[in-house]
Formats: sequence, C-alpha cells, structure tokens
Amino acid sequence: SDVWAGAISRLQTQVSYNTSMLESHRRQVADVEQAVGRLQGEMVNIVQVLTELRAELRARPQRHDSGDLDVLATQISNVTNKANEVDGLRMQIELFKNRLKRFEE
Repeated sequence: SDVWAGAISRLQTQVSYNTSMLESHRRQVADVEQAVGRLQGEMVNIVQVLTELRAELRARPQRHDSGDLDVLATQISNVTNKANEVDGLRMQIELFKNRLKRFEE
C-alpha cells in the first residue's frame, strides 16, 4: 500500500510539473507570436517606405549615382533577410504548436 501511495504521489508530482511546463510553453508561444506580429508590422512599414522611396526616385530626373544604388540594394537585401526571418519564425511557431498538441494528447 505504501508502494502504491508513493507511486501515486510521484505521478501527481509529475503531472503537476508537466502541467506547469505546458502553461509555460503556451506563454512562450504567445510571446513569440506577438514578436512575429510586431516583425510583420515592421516589415509592412519597411516595404511602404521602400515603395515611397522608389516613387520619389522615379519622379526625380534620372541621375545614376552608384552610391544611391548601393544604398537601395543594401536596403532591399535587408528587407529580404527580415522577410525570411519572419517566415522562419512562423514555421517554428507552427512546429512548436504541433509539438505541444502532441504532448497534450
């Protein structure tokens, strides 16, 4: 009987620990989702600024300054990298959610 009581106690402790870990992971997923949402908002702003810059550059008389082109190329590269980061984070969130669901089952 003492063996069963000890086993039940250990199981209850493990269930309690697992439950608290699940809650912690849920909060972390929510935090990451918020961060991804903020990144998406920033990306929208960056794309908007780039669109405005392009329109402004098209409206100007055509002068091909290699320095300007380098700056634009760098900005476009940065935007592409950020977009890839956001996509990667989205994928990681989905994978993490799937793992949590499997763990809960």
